Amino acid sequence: MGKVRADVAAQDEFQSGNMLLLDESADDKSGTHTVGSGRQYNGRRGKVDNCIVGVFLSCVDASCQYHTWIDGELFLVEDWFSGAWAERRRQAGVPDDREFQTKLTLGWQMIQRVHAEGFPCSCRL
Repeated sequence: MGKVRADVAAQDEFQSGNMLLLDESADDKSGTHTVGSGRQYNGRRGKVDNCIVGVFLSCVDASCQYHTWIDGELFLVEDWFSGAWAERRRQAGVPDDREFQTKLTLGWQMIQRVHAEGFPCSCRL
């Protein structure tokens, strides 16, 4: 994602005054074989249902004419970190050192990453 952010930051439209937007997006799933799937809140449906959820960081230019995604993380429900799901995590390729993190924690880590890289935005940490 660092390459994507560097390419975005190089565009004239994203030179200064950018705003960062943090949001989540859910996709319906009928089973639990897809990594991250489980019963959780699905904002598109407005209810708790079986789905996967991604947490995304986007950038909007100062004129609000351009918008692009600059980072994202897959949210894994707490069930994915139980001992009963260890084999499923391994089969899905979830790194052994991955631990449960809330959506807010994932979002904050993305904001810290773009800030550390010097991505041009008008927020200050």
